[in-house]
Amino acid sequence: MVETELVKYLQSELPTLNVEQIANGAGLVFRQLKHQLDDQDFATLDTVIPESDELALHAPEDVRVLSGGLNAINPALGGEQLAHLGQLSSLVGSFQRIGLEPTLVPQFVQFVLNYVQKQGGNQLFQIVEKALKA
Repeated sequence: MVETELVKYLQSELPTLNVEQIANGAGLVFRQLKHQLDDQDFATLDTVIPESDELALHAPEDVRVLSGGLNAINPALGGEQLAHLGQLSSLVGSFQRIGLEPTLVPQFVQFVLNYVQKQGGNQLFQIVEKALKA
């Protein structure tokens, strides 16, 4: 994975993670967006953040949602903290399968949202935020 501007930004915000972990985590978020947004909105996102489609396509394929969803997560691992995630709960199991702590899901999402707002403005930010937090 080439170190894109987004990956560099996420590295600065999540310095304990390596490039592969960051690219995989971001890829899972963008894959979720690709499923949540209509084609036109995702195309707009990909125009503003060109690596979004590439990250989504290269996200690990062999991830599955935990059976039991958020209830399957030990409270010590952040299960109670993550109960508010709603639609993003499917990312929790995916993050765990690639070796990332489930508590990183809200951080990845917020940093991606910050980057979208910085690069694409408020309108795109609102579309993406609504899709992620539906």
